[in-house]
Amino acid sequence: PDFVVRIPAFGCCIIIEYLGMLDDYNYLDATKNKLGVYLRNGFYPGTNLILLGGSKNSAPTIDAIYNSIVAAIASLCDICVTT
Repeated sequence: PDFVVRIPAFGCCIIIEYLGMLDDYNYLDATKNKLGVYLRNGFYPGTNLILLGGSKNSAPTIDAIYNSIVAAIASLCDICVTT
């Protein structure tokens, strides 16, 4: 992963994966394999896996990255509190 945010209070972590060349076929093909590894190991988008995408000429804004991290942590907190 590009980044791992460890949350010791919940005994878990959030993976942040930046998919930076989604307009490149070979990169996209390798990304499918990487996502399969995450899914098989219990990391799911919207809970403990943040996927940010871009292309060779564009990237998400800092605000978009921040909002994605905050939303994932909030979602994870909801899951941990209700279980």
